[in-house]
Amino acid sequence: MMQLAILLVLILIALILAPWLFGVIITGIALYGIWIAVVAALLIAAVFSSAIIAAFKRFRSKSRLEAQIAESNRIYAEKEKARAQAAEQTGP
Repeated sequence: MMQLAILLVLILIALILAPWLFGVIITGIALYGIWIAVVAALLIAAVFSSAIIAAFKRFRSKSRLEAQIAESNRIYAEKEKARAQAAEQTGP
């Protein structure tokens, strides 16, 4: 706590001796705020884009899975039809 008090007193002395430092401090604070805003915007964009990509991959995976199921069902139906025809030819 004492270090903070010393720092504040030194800043006050610097501002009294060189009032133009006030503008430098304000500019530094503004640039820091802009930096935080840019980083936050990039982080939000990255999270949003990764969520969209994940949803798209899930959709593609689901449609691919449905196509595979349909193909399996078609192959199974063909095999069953071939078995039924073979059973008819051999008789009871």
